[in-house]
Amino acid sequence: MSTHMPRQLRDRWIRLAAILCALCCVGAIAAQNTIVVSGGGDALQQAIDAAAPGDRLEVRAARYHGCRIAKGLTIDCDAGVVLDGGPQTAVEIADLPRAEVVEFRGGEVLVTDAFPRGEPSLVLHDCAGVVVVEGTRLVIRRPGVYLTGEQVRVRACAGAVCFVDFGIRGALGPEEYLLATEDCASIAFVDSAELLPIHAVRSDLELAGVTIRAVIRTPSLRVDDSNLSITDSTIEGSAGSISAPNLFPAVRIRGGDLTLAGDTLLTGGSLYGVPGPALSAWNGTVRIGERVEIRSDATTAIVGDAPVVEVPVPSVRASLHAQTGRIDVRVAARPNDLVATVVEVQGTPSSTPFGPLWVVLTAPVVDSGSVPGSGFRSFSLAGPTLARPVPVVFQPIVLTPDDELVLGTAHPLVLR
Repeated sequence: MSTHMPRQLRDRWIRLAAILCALCCVGAIAAQNTIVVSGGGDALQQAIDAAAPGDRLEVRAARYHGCRIAKGLTIDCDAGVVLDGGPQTAVEIADLPRAEVVEFRGGEVLVTDAFPRGEPSLVLHDCAGVVVVEGTRLVIRRPGVYLTGEQVRVRACAGAVCFVDFGIRGALGPEEYLLATEDCASIAFVDSAELLPIHAVRSDLELAGVTIRAVIRTPSLRVDDSNLSITDSTIEGSAGSISAPNLFPAVRIRGGDLTLAGDTLLTGGSLYGVPGPALSAWNGTVRIGERVEIRSDATTAIVGDAPVVEVPVPSVRASLHAQTGRIDVRVAARPNDLVATVVEVQGTPSSTPFGPLWVVLTAPVVDSGSVPGSGFRSFSLAGPTLARPVPVVFQPIVLTPDDELVLGTAHPLVLR
């Protein structure tokens, strides 16, 4: 379908500062106090209970018991901080009010090793506010002991959830999921190279710069009734076992739209030398960018009834310089395309005939112009200074020389 880009989207040049009011509405609560936590045990939970929304907790190296967070806090863990819930959840973030933000940074969360299986190690539920988890690792304390079930559970979160530089370490079992999510508005994984399979139900997902390695007897991404956007990522398919001789694709999506862009690679698994498909898509639409590779030795690399459309899907990557606050942005698109890059607070995407729209049409345009011959359009922004972390998404919108409108994949970025 061809159409013209809306006039207001093409012509407006609005500085990034114009979104400050929108950002502040999400939860820019000024920090009140900085609290130093040490000693291990219940010290972290005691500090959380005593803190006020907006406070910052600096957690010193020690082994702490599990904790529950239900207010807007920044928890900054030093190297050597270990969260150990035993057979119970190690970190629970729950019942967060809409106007508040939790940022949990660093730390090692020990994976539950009770047998039979205990609770997930990290749980987020019923959060109307924003949750950011950055630089945290789940650690299996008993390598070689196979566990099944999810390690992270996210449920009924109306606010945005963003995982940055997040992953898991240790030996894994069959049918192991890193994350199981249900009934959430928007979940993003950014720059995370140690991920496990993800199962999403009625929860839209954004993945940018991630690697999901194969685990036997499960697709790496299993998505039901949800939209999925993947940029610059590698997702591996897997095989079954002697007792369950099946092939599992890298991505299996049912009842949602899939957008693949940038240097994304999906690979199919093989079993006894028999290759399997890399992608299984049903009851939705698949949009594939020009640089995406779907690799499989099977006769059919893509299976399912979803129509597959190869379109010049633009992609965007954004990075924040912590010391200066400068934001560097690079958009990848076809030369001579007209591209407008917009930015908005991370939220729920809207379905359109051109792909998922992660922003509103009144969102600020931070850059627009023609894509040079290199295929990349780069620019920098003077990022706003915020008292609280706020995840936003950048999304490029392209108008081709043939007047075709193409929505690109979104890239989440946590502003501080």
